[in-house]
Amino acid sequence: MTNLPTTKNVTKATLAKATSTKIEETPVVSDNNVELVETPVDRIPEGITKQAILKEMAQRYLNVFDEVSKYNEAVLAEKNSEWNASKVLERSKELASPEDASLINEKVKVARDAFEKLAADFAKARKSLIEVTANELGIKLSVVADRDSAIEGPLKEKRKFAMEIGTQLSKIAEFTNDAQASSDVVAFLAKYGMPLIGRDQVSSFGTDGSGSTPKYRVTVAVSKGDTLIESFDGFTKAGQNLTNPKFGYERGKALKADTLRDAWEKAGNSATTVVSPVEFDDNDLHFVITKK
Repeated sequence: MTNLPTTKNVTKATLAKATSTKIEETPVVSDNNVELVETPVDRIPEGITKQAILKEMAQRYLNVFDEVSKYNEAVLAEKNSEWNASKVLERSKELASPEDASLINEKVKVARDAFEKLAADFAKARKSLIEVTANELGIKLSVVADRDSAIEGPLKEKRKFAMEIGTQLSKIAEFTNDAQASSDVVAFLAKYGMPLIGRDQVSSFGTDGSGSTPKYRVTVAVSKGDTLIESFDGFTKAGQNLTNPKFGYERGKALKADTLRDAWEKAGNSATTVVSPVEFDDNDLHFVITKK
């Protein structure tokens, strides 16, 4: 009997040795609150189901895939619809101010002008209300996502565990001597890329077992009052530099790249840019994220 390694201390040598023979026993794997639910056989390729360890790993992976997908279905329902409010508003901008002035839709322009005036007034009133209230409460403002943190907390832990399974499976596909199992693992992971929680994106697995992170070409400008402090290329660079004392954050309180990315995607942006720029305030700073 040869046991496959756990997600810890995986090496090419141990994987090559472990996957050279058929596995018949179930491994000891911490379930991390991920229940092992029997999965319809047609969702898991034969090359995986014929080996007990691979079958269990695939089942646990699919359990998390289904749970994250179900949560995202509700969170992203409006954003993914053919025509939602954000998309219609974006279209109204094109109709009200096309490049060719002769093509202006006057009805839409009148409505759009009225909307933009009210939106500007509302934004100012909202900002004033929030600032006055925050000052009265003696608190500092931070970005708040319109998502359920009570659900997302445990779900992130489950997703992390599933990503470890996906990583190990992809390594097995690279090093196993079973050609069918290798091919089926690759096809399985390609079909069930793990969704990012609350985002219209997935993490996929390459032959090196690494997960992918969605990439956006954006600039992040940070201002205080009417003064631009600095502008950065991309979320990662911005997140790395916001700890600089000049931005005024307390230790450990600076916004991370993921928070900036969340603000961008929360506005409706994914593979397609719907809203640009995206603006928000945090720690008495004004952030403007713009597509490059």
